[in-house]
Amino acid sequence: MKQNVSHLPRDLSRMVSWSLTRLGKAIAEVYGEETYERIEQIRLSMQDTIGSESFVLRNALFSLQAELSKLDRNQLYQIAHGFSLIMELINACESAYRIFRINQREDKKSTLTGLRVFIMY
Repeated sequence: MKQNVSHLPRDLSRMVSWSLTRLGKAIAEVYGEETYERIEQIRLSMQDTIGSESFVLRNALFSLQAELSKLDRNQLYQIAHGFSLIMELINACESAYRIFRINQREDKKSTLTGLRVFIMY
């Protein structure tokens, strides 16, 4: 089940998608396509648990733990590093978008304030 992101602003969705595509290519180039695919599978499976009942989340985490326990130390490092870069990039995109929207509101507010001053005189 793919998470419904239709409620997210289109600009934010595009920025995250564009950024993740580029980062995904870099991760695949450095760690290999198989590692990137595993990271992406983990990300999507965890994304699918958002809003789920606690037992669904617990089962998903137990399943992930069982899968990860079969990997060696180097593979775990690569997955952890790649996954943390993805999360950091998503957070940076969200933060940049939030700042952009705040600045837009402030610009609009100062324009409206200027109009009021102009109208009053």
